[in-house]
Amino acid sequence: MSTQTARRWLRNLGDCADVTIDGGHPPLKMGRRTWYRLYRQQRPSIEAGTAAVAAS
Repeated sequence: MSTQTARRWLRNLGDCADVTIDGGHPPLKMGRRTWYRLYRQQRPSIEAGTAAVAAS
């Protein structure tokens, strides 16, 4: 994911939730915890999907 994509995603999320930080969009660093939490949740699925490739 590119930085621009992450910024756009967080900006859209903030707009949908009507969230502002100091009168503006939430900064990218505020989405970092969410990104890592989602990645950690999906990691078993990612590892299971790549296990066959890793084994060969």
